[in-house]
Amino acid sequence: MNSLSELRDYLLKQEIAIKEFTGWQLKVGKDTWTMSDGVFYKNNHPQSVKQKNIFDSYKKGKTNDNKSTQTRNWRGISSRNYK
Repeated sequence: MNSLSELRDYLLKQEIAIKEFTGWQLKVGKDTWTMSDGVFYKNNHPQSVKQKNIFDSYKKGKTNDNKSTQTRNWRGISSRNYK
C-alpha cells in the first residue's frame, strides 16, 4: 500500500468499520492512522502494514461514510396542518 486511500479501500474490503477519513488521517476504532514518507503511523508510532494480522483487533461492521445520521424524514412546512 502506498497511500491512506489504499489503506481505506483495503479496510472497506475487509469490512472493518472506519469512523472518519479526512484525506490526511484515517480513524479506525480508537486509533488514528497517518502516513508520512511511505511509512504508516498508528497513533504516532510507525507500523508495518505488511503483516496480515495487524487489523485483526478491529471489529468488522458498518462504516460511517461521513453522512448525516438524521433519522427523521422532514417534509416542508407547507405539509403541516395549521388551524
